Amino acid sequence: MENAFAWIGKIAEFLGSLFPRITVIMSSHRGVKYVWGSKVVLLEPGVHVYWPIVTQLETVAVVRQVLDLKSQILETKDGVTVVASGIVVYDIDDAETFLADNENAFESISEVAMSAIRKVVVNCDLEELREGRARLDSRLTRETQKLLRAFGVHVEYARLTDFARVKAIHLSGGPIAHVETHQYASPTQ
Repeated sequence: MENAFAWIGKIAEFLGSLFPRITVIMSSHRGVKYVWGSKVVLLEPGVHVYWPIVTQLETVAVVRQVLDLKSQILETKDGVTVVASGIVVYDIDDAETFLADNENAFESISEVAMSAIRKVVVNCDLEELREGRARLDSRLTRETQKLLRAFGVHVEYARLTDFARVKAIHLSGGPIAHVETHQYASPTQ
């Protein structure tokens, strides 16, 4: 019986899409509307009217946000195996680029930020990583800023949150890390 009347819901949904709708974008957000599937229009905070039959909306918070990056097993310049994770504090300064030029922007910026950590860690030896925290944080921030600028993201800072020397053992399912020494935690400012 349910399936027999499902078509009534579809018809009602289609008829509803013929009428304009109103949406409100908060001051902490920006949005884009895709008109006829190809024209991208940036939406600033305020009240907006759109026609659902030809327009789709997407919004994103553009205010300060924290991205918590998962741990990676890496090898330093001097051949020491370490595990490192970090955070990136950012805001979105170009919502149109962030939303319209990326399929899954949050996943993309996470992957790019992890590659920035990788690049910095593998180009340092263990002593540089353990003793030069201010310099390391500065290098991480600069590298992350450079890479995420193309995504419409402004990086305030990037930091390691966890850092440890490990011994990686590969078992049938993939790498498993065993933490040996040198726990490190960076202040989050």
